[in-house]
Amino acid sequence: MSKFPILKGIVIPTNTKDYVKCVKCKNEAIDGFKLCEFHRNDNIERSIKYREENKDKLIQFRKDRYANNIEFYKSKNKENGIIYKDSISKNKKKYYQENLDKMHIKNKNYSDKNRNTLNEYAKKYRKENIEKLKESVLKYNTKNRIVINLRVSEYRKNNTDKMYKLNSKHRALKRNAFVSDVDRLLIYERDNHICQLCGCLVDLAIKHPNTLSLSIDHIIPLSKGGTHEPSNVQCTHLGCNISKGNRTGKRENYAPNGVVNE
Repeated sequence: MSKFPILKGIVIPTNTKDYVKCVKCKNEAIDGFKLCEFHRNDNIERSIKYREENKDKLIQFRKDRYANNIEFYKSKNKENGIIYKDSISKNKKKYYQENLDKMHIKNKNYSDKNRNTLNEYAKKYRKENIEKLKESVLKYNTKNRIVINLRVSEYRKNNTDKMYKLNSKHRALKRNAFVSDVDRLLIYERDNHICQLCGCLVDLAIKHPNTLSLSIDHIIPLSKGGTHEPSNVQCTHLGCNISKGNRTGKRENYAPNGVVNE
């Protein structure tokens, strides 16, 4: 039983014997071939000449062969395509991992050079595939809920100043207040590290939610029409800020650590 497939209109050799002697001149044959080097090269030259002279005929023959064996070639191409794709993916992944820094620099340079083009393509793609993207994001979030929550929690923990800035801006926008850039560390330096409600030192080493940790207070509260800008905020302890509530307070009205003097 031949191990080669039987295709219509094709003669496939079934003899896989390793030849020792050339079948034409009886000289030593090339390993795996039935011809010596001279006759092998001669056959190659005549084959190239024949293909050049009969190019159209051979193209038609290949088309007929494909048409007569279309199911076989489809299955074979699909199988080879999957194997090739997996092989390429593995090689790409391996190369990327071995050259991580190099690939990051390459990707960053490409992104910087083609920023406008990439942004336009991304906008166009999102617009054309909005439902597909929503479904994909929902599916991913549902599947990876625990991982996402841990990642978000870790990010907030490592970027407290950035998160405070975003949350403060969001709260102000919800109340339709005027908003400008407020950096709490700059406010901390401006106020000489002193709580503007109790007059005591604010230590940056003390972290939230300790009542002595750094907090930024709106002098005129947002709920009473205050703005979110450097001129309307002051450095305070968290405890002092909580005790003040939504009142418009001055330093002399407050005792250390937020105790209100009535």
